[in-house]
Amino acid sequence: MALPCPALLAPGPVLLPAGDLVRLLVKTEITHYLDFKLIDGCYVYKRGAGIFKVPATLEEARSTSLLSLMQKNWLRQLLQSIEK
Repeated sequence: MALPCPALLAPGPVLLPAGDLVRLLVKTEITHYLDFKLIDGCYVYKRGAGIFKVPATLEEARSTSLLSLMQKNWLRQLLQSIEK
């Protein structure tokens, strides 16, 4: 069984908000010279099925074919706890 692989479709580097590189940039105050932008979404490639948007809302979680019913329930609970 193949796991989905992350597909980087951005024109430039993508930094995780809690990554070591971001912490280093903030600590050295280099961030004053950089522009940060939000990304519209995160996508994964599932071999044989194509590219899918990673669900980030309850509606997207319900409609995605990436997750099983148990995974959709877990994601629903996670998203509801984040909203609180």
